[in-house]
Amino acid sequence: MTRIARALCLPLLIWGCREEDNGTCQDLGLDQCLSDSTCDIISYSPVVGEGEDACVDTTEVVDAGCNSTELICNDDVPVFAREPGGDECRWFPNSCLPFGWEVCGNISTPVCD
Repeated sequence: MTRIARALCLPLLIWGCREEDNGTCQDLGLDQCLSDSTCDIISYSPVVGEGEDACVDTTEVVDAGCNSTELICNDDVPVFAREPGGDECRWFPNSCLPFGWEVCGNISTPVCD
């Protein structure tokens, strides 16, 4: 990664940055992703309930996509995102999102007790 690319990457805490995005992992199915040592599964937890009763159910983990192990994720920045064309926001425990997912914005839904 060039010095300029690294400098641009660091301030963007909610986005992952890669040395090179060749699209290989993001095009794999989940089974193929698990068997490729250069790829990682990206998982989310759903939001359950509605309104003031809504919370993130971290006991349920759903595999959503595949990304390169070179992707740098910030474990201190959980992100709510929706799949392309979707309406429901889901909770990702770090800043890594599957390719094409969109950040939902400023959501502060708590984790369920």
